[in-house]
Amino acid sequence: MKRKTVLLCCLLVLASCSSSPVKINYYVLGSVANPNHALKVGKLAVVLEHIELASFLRQSGLVMQIDQNAMRISKSHLWAETLDDALPKALQKALQSRTSDYRFYLKPHDWVKNTDYRLRLRFDGFHPNESGEVISYGRFQVIPTNSESESLVREFHFKLDLDKNGYSHAVGKLDKLIEMIAGGIVNAMNEEFDIAAET
Repeated sequence: MKRKTVLLCCLLVLASCSSSPVKINYYVLGSVANPNHALKVGKLAVVLEHIELASFLRQSGLVMQIDQNAMRISKSHLWAETLDDALPKALQKALQSRTSDYRFYLKPHDWVKNTDYRLRLRFDGFHPNESGEVISYGRFQVIPTNSESESLVREFHFKLDLDKNGYSHAVGKLDKLIEMIAGGIVNAMNEEFDIAAET
């Protein structure tokens, strides 16, 4: 009888341990830009048409690269909004705050009567790594509506050092990478299409 009682107590302890709730943390992307900063609105319309994500980025858990060929997806540190939804909005805000030459719109959320350029991006990486960095790499394409101009295609690769541990700090650095990507896109467009000289 004592043996059964001890066994029952052990089972109850194990059951209580396994049912203890795991703390879930949610993170929001796109919080770097100052909300009081007036957006610059330009004359040329650019539609952010499509952002393609590598398959390991298309889920709710934050990704950490733990080795050259290994990724860990967190089950307790999650995006409040998936990157499929959050990245286009964050990038649009970053792009618009960088220039007064363009107006940036999101497809299909914004209605645009006339489009001067279409912008597409592919993210092959957007995550922290084991070396204490956040990295983002991929490519973007800008397609002029005017068929006389050729499409602009460029690769991007940005990284920033992490100053401390924790997913919250890493997400803040990922926000800053979005600002860097936006700056690279605007600079490439100005160089390729001579927008600054025309406006």
